[in-house]
Amino acid sequence: MSFRILLIEDDVEIGEFVAQGLREEGYVVELATECDTGEHLLSSASWDLVILDWWLPGKEGLTLLKQFRHIGRTTPVLFLTARDAVAQRVEGLRAGAEDYLCKPFAFEKLLARVQALLRRLPGQTSIEWRHHDIVLNLSTNRAKRAGRSLGLAAREQSLLLLFLRHPGEVQMFVKPLLF
Repeated sequence: MSFRILLIEDDVEIGEFVAQGLREEGYVVELATECDTGEHLLSSASWDLVILDWWLPGKEGLTLLKQFRHIGRTTPVLFLTARDAVAQRVEGLRAGAEDYLCKPFAFEKLLARVQALLRRLPGQTSIEWRHHDIVLNLSTNRAKRAGRSLGLAAREQSLLLLFLRHPGEVQMFVKPLLF
């Protein structure tokens, strides 16, 4: 899907693995492997979901989360960390994280949690996105126009979802390409 995810993970190998896996699922992912970059992206752009490591050089992820919540940002945050003590999990959730996943983890479990958090976003109560005669069903990954099924590839579905989530906003970019 075309949801925007910020991943702040200083372990480059884990970060690239997670980012690539999420991209293959159709998400738009920005990976920050340095605390300063992550902090800048966290406060300067709009995200649908933030995946955050707790142990970061320079500033802990918990501190970043508290700052993020202090400025009033409500974007869902998923901690992805090796800190697995119950007290740490509770501390992370009380600081404002919506979910907490300990390393090592199965990618399928991370993906399921990402999908669950994104379903909770405002406007995500329906599994269908509609605009005029176009319908995209997110649970079946089927698109229709005027009742006729469209055979779309994953990337095409991601673009369609982007257009459906922002009707009229992307018209200025698409229209010049058509003429």
